[in-house]
Amino acid sequence: MCELNLASLDPEVRELYEARAKALRDLNSIREEARQEGIKEGLKKGRKEGKREANRELAKKMLRKGFEVSDIIEMTELTETEIEKLMVEINTH
Repeated sequence: MCELNLASLDPEVRELYEARAKALRDLNSIREEARQEGIKEGLKKGRKEGKREANRELAKKMLRKGFEVSDIIEMTELTETEIEKLMVEINTH
């Protein structure tokens, strides 16, 4: 609503209008903050998953080259169970 129309409103109606407008601005601000937080969390999760996948691929290469499981665990931060699963995966392909 333009300022001229707003100024001509009854004071009580104008107060209600302004309160509603403020509530809408606040709601939009909250939504934007939540959206930004969601984006940050998504990026963080994506980086973590990407690092994990890279470590899995590195572990597969190391297994193929005959590295000791303890060394692979140390270098990739994967668990022994995860390494064992990769060994099965390599042997079935």
